[in-house]
Amino acid sequence: MSFVATALGKGRLYSPHCLRHTWASLHMARGTPIKWIQEQGGWTTAKVLLDTYAHYLPTESAGYSDALSAAPHGPTTAPARSREVGGGVPSVNRERT
Repeated sequence: MSFVATALGKGRLYSPHCLRHTWASLHMARGTPIKWIQEQGGWTTAKVLLDTYAHYLPTESAGYSDALSAAPHGPTTAPARSREVGGGVPSVNRERT
């Protein structure tokens, strides 16, 4: 009996196609980089992979939404725009000839 058959259990039916789905879904669930899964699994694009397996991605929406608050210096705002002529680009003193 092959290693795969032993791992799956005696008498259990499996096909290469089923194993590919299992392989991809386990990697997606464990957070393996999408591009690596796509390249190793032979999907034409990462979009094709995600269209099929995106529901296996771990959900951490609370962690992502709190990511900026947990930054070492807290959330920052964009720097204030300068009101100088020329769109905020510092002027250079040049002599006109």
